[in-house]
Amino acid sequence: LRARDAWNRGDAEWDVRAAVQALEHAVAIDSAFAPAWALLSVCNAFIYWQHWEQTPRRLELARSAMERATALQPDAPETHLARGYYRYWAFRDYSAALDEFEAALRSRPEDADILQAIGLVQRRQGRWADALATLDHASQLEPRGIGLIDNAAETACIMRRYSLCARYADRMIRIAPEDWQGYFSRGRAEALAHGDRAVAGHMMHEGLKRGDRQRLLALAWLFFVRFGAAEDLDAILSLPVGAFVSDTMSYYSSKADAWRLRGDSVRARAYYDSLRAFAEEKIRRQPQDGDAQSTLGYAYARLGRAADAVREGRRGVELLPLSRDAYDGSSRLLDLATIYAVVGDRKAAIDQLRALFQVPAWVSPAWLRVNSDWDSIRDDPGFQQLANQSIPPDSQ
Repeated sequence: LRARDAWNRGDAEWDVRAAVQALEHAVAIDSAFAPAWALLSVCNAFIYWQHWEQTPRRLELARSAMERATALQPDAPETHLARGYYRYWAFRDYSAALDEFEAALRSRPEDADILQAIGLVQRRQGRWADALATLDHASQLEPRGIGLIDNAAETACIMRRYSLCARYADRMIRIAPEDWQGYFSRGRAEALAHGDRAVAGHMMHEGLKRGDRQRLLALAWLFFVRFGAAEDLDAILSLPVGAFVSDTMSYYSSKADAWRLRGDSVRARAYYDSLRAFAEEKIRRQPQDGDAQSTLGYAYARLGRAADAVREGRRGVELLPLSRDAYDGSSRLLDLATIYAVVGDRKAAIDQLRALFQVPAWVSPAWLRVNSDWDSIRDDPGFQQLANQSIPPDSQ
């Protein structure tokens, strides 16, 4: 029960590791406790997936717990979930994961957690309409499940259905006004739909009042602060590495960008160089990490190493193309567009952005208009055409 409570609190690393510790205690007490073995596999697979500890040892812990659950209760829904998440988070084998999740659903057809797993896989497969319908259904089955509603809201935002995203966010705020997620989701919808700095900033700060401020500010930087909340630069610059948990790349990137926006090129360059060194070392340990490749490309771009930057940005896209993962693949394309903009290749940057507008992605005309990442190409007619285009309103 303690493990489930920690696991259900969210995706913070300390919560997941607390769940692992409690589950290890549970199976030590009762080695035939199949649901505990199943959830232990899921938690270990998630640690691996999140790159908190992407090591052979962690993968083996996930596999051995999954096999123990299978030996004890091979057809239990929890075991199917464990096998599905192992295929999903360890290997990105979405077809095999979906088979397991659908087998679990046949046993529990109205289980919100199983439906959520299916919806998350569907969107990685590029089945966005199916994913939104599945995640919405899950959120209706468990109407107070903030995480379920947030996944539906995020999916709607990526699909550029910003009014629907805002409605999901308002629902979260009504259900749990003390929780930060609804406010962040509402601010994100406003930023993408309208580029409204005032409303988005207000929502971000409402969220910051409702949790671990340092941790939330680190998360907020990745979306809100970068597009214009200059008053938060001091707070970003004061954050310790621990606020970013294990995401050391985001720590260096955020500090570097904050100093750059402050106009201190010397400190900015020092942090970009630290980002470079950390990303290079991470790639040596995990050469298939597309996010690290893209991050290294961004660091090179800010350090003036244009050819190296483009090479690494392209490598990030090659490692995780849209055809393999529609959810993360669009982020790698957006990273590459940013790299092209920073190094001054206007045509390549605009071509990438134009392609991104043909698929669901975290990019919108309003976002382009207010995000400082695009300042170097803002006066280009091709960029202005993208930034001033109309997005069709939601159909519902």
